Amino acid sequence: MDEIDLQLKTLTPTKIYNRTRSDVTELVFPSPSSICDTPKRTRINDIIDMPSSCSKKIVFTNDDTPRKIKLNKIINEQKNKLRNKTAQISKLKGCVTRFKTRNTLRSLIYSHKFTSKNSRAIVTMQLKKKRTPWTSEEKNLALTL
Repeated sequence: MDEIDLQLKTLTPTKIYNRTRSDVTELVFPSPSSICDTPKRTRINDIIDMPSSCSKKIVFTNDDTPRKIKLNKIINEQKNKLRNKTAQISKLKGCVTRFKTRNTLRSLIYSHKFTSKNSRAIVTMQLKKKRTPWTSEEKNLALTL
């Protein structure tokens, strides 16, 4: 790298730009004042400038007649009853799912008090599924037989 001397040479631009920025700008869309006013255009503008009617808002009046008050009271009572019933149903569903998970055959076998480890192993071997691995109790029982 020492033998080869790299020299950087900068060149100055030779082209001179004469146009200013204001000359360059062109309107992509003509301004509204440059559009010719035709009778159709003036009519459309008149229609646009016309006052529009305000949208009517629904005004709820608080004319609480005795019948309305009574019906609202009945509706609120029925809503409360329905809320209580749905809460009760959800609690009962939870109880059912807990009962189902607690009272499976496997959990009953493991919670039952067997007289010996071998009796538990015999019961679990009888109810064994193909893909479950053998427990150490089942292996020891099989070796002793």
